[in-house]
Amino acid sequence: MADDNNKPSSDQGTQPGKYSIYAKNMSGTHIGDVIHVGHPPGNAAGSHQPSPSKSASPEPPSNIWADAEFKQRSQLFKQLSALPKPQFEELLFTLKLPQGIVSGAPAAQGERVADLLGWAEGASGCGLDTLETVLKMILEL
Repeated sequence: MADDNNKPSSDQGTQPGKYSIYAKNMSGTHIGDVIHVGHPPGNAAGSHQPSPSKSASPEPPSNIWADAEFKQRSQLFKQLSALPKPQFEELLFTLKLPQGIVSGAPAAQGERVADLLGWAEGASGCGLDTLETVLKMILEL
């Protein structure tokens, strides 16, 4: 087969348990596509049809928007993200966070909020209830 260098010659054969992938026929294949092994490239008509199956991320439960905990967490994230920088720094100071837990001041506020919430929920953190209590105290001053 002089014009098709990607296919094995007739003397190479395919051993059981060995797979051949013909790159020439994979131009429509992307990461996450399902490739069925054991079928020669192309279908019965001789044309290749990439598998329509894609890995999909799991969908959240349909009741997630009604979940009180979800709403509370989302509201807390938004509230912390909207804090002016001095109040956010006051919150960090009041909670006595160890250095390096929250990204530095040049980082985006959303990144810093995610760092804070990750710490609060972690083993060494104060918990979300304490965080909310301190936040309310700061906002009332």
